[in-house]
Amino acid sequence: MNDEPIVVVGAGIAGLALSAFLSRHGRHVIIFERRSEIGIDGAGIQLTANAVSVIDALGLTAELREKAHTPEGLTVHSGFSGRAIVTLPFGAAYEARFGYPYHVIHRADLGSVLLEACRREGVEIQFEAGFKGAHERPDGRLQIDTETGERTTPLLIGADGVRSKVRNLVSEAQPTFSGRTAYRALIPGDAIRDAAELDLSVWLGPHAHLVAYPVDQGRFLNVVAVVQSDPQSITGNGSGQSIHSAFRRFAKLPSALTAGDHDWTSWPLFTIDPKFPWHKGRIAILGDAAHAMVPFLAQGGGAALEDAAVLAAALLKHDQPAAAFAEFETTRRKRVSKIWYEAQKTGARYHWSGPMATARDIGLRAMGGDRLLNRYSWIYEWRAPEISA
Repeated sequence: MNDEPIVVVGAGIAGLALSAFLSRHGRHVIIFERRSEIGIDGAGIQLTANAVSVIDALGLTAELREKAHTPEGLTVHSGFSGRAIVTLPFGAAYEARFGYPYHVIHRADLGSVLLEACRREGVEIQFEAGFKGAHERPDGRLQIDTETGERTTPLLIGADGVRSKVRNLVSEAQPTFSGRTAYRALIPGDAIRDAAELDLSVWLGPHAHLVAYPVDQGRFLNVVAVVQSDPQSITGNGSGQSIHSAFRRFAKLPSALTAGDHDWTSWPLFTIDPKFPWHKGRIAILGDAAHAMVPFLAQGGGAALEDAAVLAAALLKHDQPAAAFAEFETTRRKRVSKIWYEAQKTGARYHWSGPMATARDIGLRAMGGDRLLNRYSWIYEWRAPEISA
């Protein structure tokens, strides 16, 4: 590879993390972002130990801890009765076991940590520079066309999300609607009685569930209301009244969290099947562009961070892009596919009703938090690879 900058499309979690890794190991990187400012969508994000290991590999542990909240546990409740079914132990016990804490954080705070790391490492970021297309030149380099002009590059990396334009250059994969829509809002922590006592909580009900946890040093609750829906019902913003109607039969606290005049934003949950190719020639994709998943294992952001670390390590190891991209895809596909399908199954179990829901709750209660945590230890035990130039 020559001294021309590697082009990364998208300044989300995957794009920023990958760029920071590459730049701190001597590679020149430029990010093209279509939006006018840092583009970390959504409100809150959960970072499990595997994801935090990537942040640590970037040398950003202190910055993350300063902005994040570390819950003592995840409590699963019955949506209707409100009673706790099981609590997974996080806090000090989780960190002692897996080597890193379980964090929840506002996405904008995570974005700012990664953005500042990129700037310190000399990554060039161009905003309002949407990607339009690319083609290979006779000399083998790529000609990139953006809204701000053209440039050449030895490598093009697409970190531009589920609606990726870069993906269209390497794969026929298209987004598939999951049948669910997530409505997200940030609610002042003192706006709902008893909400200040919440840590990380989920309430399960037929065809809907609710997740809530504190962000921004407890000043806000990140609330995510997930409902089964059809594509025709999706709009850019959610109606508070319609969202509350989906949870009006839930217990007092989850019902109260969906009431009131909150600023809800709808996020239709689309997926990208990870079986499709992630690279072709000098072009590769990662994160949601390659394998967008439903969020029911809290691993979308974690998988993007893992991708960034593994792809950076491969690019710094191999002189030839084809070898680096092949190693990245081979290394990641099995794990990502397992997480992807497990997240699908978890989402289905969340929305069971009748006897199946009763059996689920009895099973969770009998299993207990420690054994339930063991079930997912294969996710949390993953570690970022050592990276050397």
